[in-house]
Amino acid sequence: RNDAGADYAYLLDNARFLQAEEKTLLATADRFQEQMGELSRSYVKILDDMKEEARPWVKTVRYEWDERMDWDTTRQTGTRMVSVSDAEFEIAVDRLRQSPDGFIVRRGYGWEEVVEEADQDFSYFHKYTMVEDDVVEKTDWQPVTEAFYEQNEENLGMEIVSKPFGAFEDEVIETAAPPGMNLVGNPRYGKWDDNQTPGNRSDDFWVFYGKYRFFTSLFGYPGGYFGYRDWSGWNRDYRGRRPYYGTGTGGERRWGSGGTVVRNSSRYQDTHHARSGGLQKQTPSVRGASVRGGGPGGRGK
Repeated sequence: RNDAGADYAYLLDNARFLQAEEKTLLATADRFQEQMGELSRSYVKILDDMKEEARPWVKTVRYEWDERMDWDTTRQTGTRMVSVSDAEFEIAVDRLRQSPDGFIVRRGYGWEEVVEEADQDFSYFHKYTMVEDDVVEKTDWQPVTEAFYEQNEENLGMEIVSKPFGAFEDEVIETAAPPGMNLVGNPRYGKWDDNQTPGNRSDDFWVFYGKYRFFTSLFGYPGGYFGYRDWSGWNRDYRGRRPYYGTGTGGERRWGSGGTVVRNSSRYQDTHHARSGGLQKQTPSVRGASVRGGGPGGRGK
């Protein structure tokens, strides 16, 4: 404080406080602008196809011993993981079932190679239709994790990610639903038609506006329209909480990998999933002993 009574320490503290508040406000303003931008972005990811690829292999172990010795000198000197064909893999599996300790594939003076394990490594892939705003793009095969693949095995032909106009990024829905379902009811995309029965909403159906009309071809309803009754049930009991596959008049599943929409749609008849007859079966791995010991009358003299 000076002779005139000014408290400079107090003024300095307040100046620092105001500077900190300014930084906070600027950061908040930037985040606010970012969130406002999120509201005007819309995207949907539809699972178009799926496949898993197996890479079979066998493990060979090399053993060596001294033929001059009268006692067992066997030692393991190397291990190789060898890629094999499907036919070779099946042969190895059968032989390991018969000889769990392994079987010899190569042998020379004082050494041999033994197959002790046969297994497969799997890779998993998806194809999608991506709809961002009103732009539609189909992807090539994209690698996915085994967990994500298994999570969506029943969701062929369904949207698995959706963010409508007016939603923030942290409101993205990642629960499987019929394609475009999360857009229904949003006036940015279309409107309800009363089907000439005003006042009876159960008969209403959703009509997409022109640039989103392609969604109607994916619904599997007569005329490609989605009824208010089904949408209302989904919106009340399923939205963002659990997958919705719908039920046909005979109690059969309507959407998803085993649903009537996928089975009856030409859109999915030429997919890898359809051509392979559904999900591929994994052949169980067959493992032999990790070390094969020798002894008198075996390796060596």
